[in-house]
Amino acid sequence: MKIVVWLRTEWKRMQACIPGLALRAVILAVVVSMTAFCAYRIWSRNETEPVKIGYIAPDDKLTSLALTYIKHMDALKGWCSLSEMSSLEEGQEALQQQELAALIVLPEHVVEGIMDGTNEPAKLYLSGHSKALGYVFEELANAGIGMLAVAQAQIYATDDILSQAGIDRQEIEQQYQQIDMHNLNLVMNRSMLWREDSISATGTAGAAVYYNSAFLTCIMLIAGLFFGQYCRRTKEEERMTCYRLNVPYIVQAIGRNGITAILTAMLLVIPYLATWIPSCRSWIPSWEITGRNIILLLLLLLCSGAYTQLVYSLTRRANTTMLITCMSGLIQGYLSGCFLPSAILPQIVGKIAQFIPATYIKAAFTMILTGRKQQFGKTCLVLIGWIILFTIAEVILMHREEREKDIRPVHFMNKTGSSVSAILFRRLMHRKSLWFCLICTTILSCAMIRAERGSDTILRAVYYTNEEAVQALLDSYQGLVEFQAVDSEEELRRQVITGKAECGYVIEDNVLLQLQSDDLNRGIQVLEKEDAVLTGVVNEVLFGQLYTMTSYEWYSSYMEKLGIEAAQAKEALDIRMHDGSTFSFERQVMQPVQQESGQISYPVWIIIAVQVILCGLLGAFWTYQDWRRHYYYKRSYAGILAVSVIEPMLLAIAVGILTIVFYNSY
Repeated sequence: MKIVVWLRTEWKRMQACIPGLALRAVILAVVVSMTAFCAYRIWSRNETEPVKIGYIAPDDKLTSLALTYIKHMDALKGWCSLSEMSSLEEGQEALQQQELAALIVLPEHVVEGIMDGTNEPAKLYLSGHSKALGYVFEELANAGIGMLAVAQAQIYATDDILSQAGIDRQEIEQQYQQIDMHNLNLVMNRSMLWREDSISATGTAGAAVYYNSAFLTCIMLIAGLFFGQYCRRTKEEERMTCYRLNVPYIVQAIGRNGITAILTAMLLVIPYLATWIPSCRSWIPSWEITGRNIILLLLLLLCSGAYTQLVYSLTRRANTTMLITCMSGLIQGYLSGCFLPSAILPQIVGKIAQFIPATYIKAAFTMILTGRKQQFGKTCLVLIGWIILFTIAEVILMHREEREKDIRPVHFMNKTGSSVSAILFRRLMHRKSLWFCLICTTILSCAMIRAERGSDTILRAVYYTNEEAVQALLDSYQGLVEFQAVDSEEELRRQVITGKAECGYVIEDNVLLQLQSDDLNRGIQVLEKEDAVLTGVVNEVLFGQLYTMTSYEWYSSYMEKLGIEAAQAKEALDIRMHDGSTFSFERQVMQPVQQESGQISYPVWIIIAVQVILCGLLGAFWTYQDWRRHYYYKRSYAGILAVSVIEPMLLAIAVGILTIVFYNSY
């Protein structure tokens, strides 16, 4: 009966938290709605060109041809827009101010260079502020320029061969037009090569699944901030419940975890009331109510509840709980791919992410939104494991604190002969949770910086084909994208489903013939995981490689119609492809880093900024508590507020400086 009384008490405590939870969740829903509305307005004005790329080029027909190749790249259109700059200084200034992600500068005498075969290299300036986007754009630019180089090499080789054969210049110009028509037709219609197949059972777009699963994961990680009034307990409350009501610690932990899960469910529902707004509805993927999804949702709520209760058991204070929850959520969100797609994060991040709960929370939400059944058992077992681990740790903390002696709180303001600043400083030195959080965050940040310095960013794709020539071509490719061959279509699907590859390709045996005959007929099946956002980038790289490979066979067969031997045509084309006479890029980074390989994506500056802001809020909260308890009698709370805010902020700045020094010197 006493347990029933305790459960009723816990239920009433939960009901008392609902008004405050609803208010905070409504504020969250408003923020989400405003964000979605702003995103909708931005994308509606520029629906397919979100990132701005600048270019400087002379005004002539051949330059327009080059820009046509780049502008008609499907993946490029999905990532960026081309904007003409009036001068190099203007473009570089825009890069410095992060208005541009990259700047392309074509040489002044590009026409003369094309005509005489002595092309001056174009320059590609990348912004040092956005390394991930820089990687992606550089890969796309290389694919586009590679296709353009093939077209140029064919023109140059044709001029070399037909001029030596004494063919009339007008006839040579006609052959130029035929070659250009073939190449432009392939480039502009290459979408006909792909047969896309999403693994998602609901048919939901990958971007919508990715952003929703990331948003829900972040909410789960910081859910305790919305109903801390329920989660906060003193040691005396737990001890009295155990010995007077005969409710063991393990029962207390399980009961509170369950009620916290109910509060978390309420928190998740309210922000999604924003789906009544049409601009928000388009970003919310539909999902089915099935037994598997219900099980996953229950496990997610229990995992979040157990995690939240463990954090509050560690700190026992609302202010330090806020700091630990936010910093832990920020770091876990980065590692699990909530802020940047996991595919473009360094490999070491993916390995570390396998040992944190946020990764499996995000995976479970992805399974719910897509209806995918694969990996269901593994995800459930891992979530159950985290629930048990969090609960056991919570019970251990209860028992450990019971064995500790009761220590009377020290009121630093009662010290005589000390100034307020000295009292506040001594209190800051005794904030163990604050020091623990700052030290752990600094150590983790330095460890991530060191790990990423030695790790490369790789966008992995798998493929299956019986064409040995295609396999040899893709295996030899070196760039951001790494192609890996598999033995069967089943293995390819498994690699994509388990997240080991961003996408997969089943390449038919006749795909090379389709390219050579200019008759594209969906010869490549594209399998992408449910939250994939970079498949278009891999598509461009793959097409560029196949296009270059088949250009030799097409060109030799075309020249044979003109009476030129195939071997001679291939030799002339090969010479032009490798003699440096075609377009190329000289890559420059506006803000060069110390190491070209292993550039880090870890948000060092964001971590430090959030750390400093949270420490300032903690100082303000401490002052509010002092005012409520009538500490510092006849003292000015304005000065106390200033000192209480500045001291922890200076401490956070100090550890931030250590992190920056490590970041710049390692």
